[in-house]
Amino acid sequence: MGYADFKQFEEADFAFRNSKGKVKQPPELPEHARVADTHCHLNMLDNPGLALARSAAHGVSFICSMTDPAEVFAHAGDDSARLGAGQSYDAIEAWLHNARAYLDAWGMQDHALPELVCACGVHPHNAKFWDQAKDELYALLARPKTCCLGEIGLDYHYDFSPRETQRDVFARQLEIAQERGLSVSLHLREAHADALDILHREGIPQAGCIVHCFNLGAQDVLPFVELGCHIALGGPLTFKKSWYTRSALANVPVDKLLTETDAPYMAPEPLRGTVCGPDQTVYTMRMLLDCFGYSGDARARELMQPRQIDIDNGVVAPVLDDLDFEGLRLGMSEQDFCNQVYANAIELLAGKSEERSQ
Repeated sequence: MGYADFKQFEEADFAFRNSKGKVKQPPELPEHARVADTHCHLNMLDNPGLALARSAAHGVSFICSMTDPAEVFAHAGDDSARLGAGQSYDAIEAWLHNARAYLDAWGMQDHALPELVCACGVHPHNAKFWDQAKDELYALLARPKTCCLGEIGLDYHYDFSPRETQRDVFARQLEIAQERGLSVSLHLREAHADALDILHREGIPQAGCIVHCFNLGAQDVLPFVELGCHIALGGPLTFKKSWYTRSALANVPVDKLLTETDAPYMAPEPLRGTVCGPDQTVYTMRMLLDCFGYSGDARARELMQPRQIDIDNGVVAPVLDDLDFEGLRLGMSEQDFCNQVYANAIELLAGKSEERSQ
């Protein structure tokens, strides 16, 4: 299912709508909770300014947008209107200006715009274009808005680039991140074992390592946690069939959790089938809270159990009776938990000090 297949609406407002156009109420979060989208693609949205305004309206106050200097080579000759990596950086001021105009029109003059930073890296799909893209990558990594090298990694599902090339480019970019003092954001699909081998060999950058859009199970997350990686959860955490990913949260320390969207993809429940925006991070944050027992331990256990159809297909339900949700929460209130997850994002991705001081 591609971007053109997702439902989007003409209304320039901040309402959430499902794929049938029905307005959905935003999830309840603590009044002063702050939310961060640590991974989205603003340059793929038709109206980034509107997406930023909607984020401000819903309390998403920090956003990291991905760019890839190899995209122009991957899409050469097609009709894609997607901005190139450098063009995305240059468009930020206009996006923020447009966002402010929307907020003013909505009577939200007191709402602050999200802090917007960028990540830049050659995606594994585009690894075969490394030689053409690397000079622009180096230049964009030097820009003050760049806070992270990403998304990088391995994708063995599509194999758009040869696997050996993917591995070589992944390792090279880990080296560059270490040299530049940048964190990395990892795209891993059906290649986690090879990725772990490379991470062990190269080491994770001192500035940090994010496993983007984690959607596997409790045992799968352990080796990444043991390496010191942050685990980013997006829309898939809310999917009805994703009990195994929700159960994995018991193995992730709170100070290693992040929220994201991967917008325009991966819209959460109850908005599946629509174009995703960074404002929708609030649904993932609510689900994260529920999984840690803030809506009751019984609800958390229910979320971590397989569906009946999974059990009928041979899945063995995990034993969760002894899971100590109070211990997992570390005694934090809902607001403290939200703010800790937000602080994790700021620590990793807040950008260079001179950029934040402007």
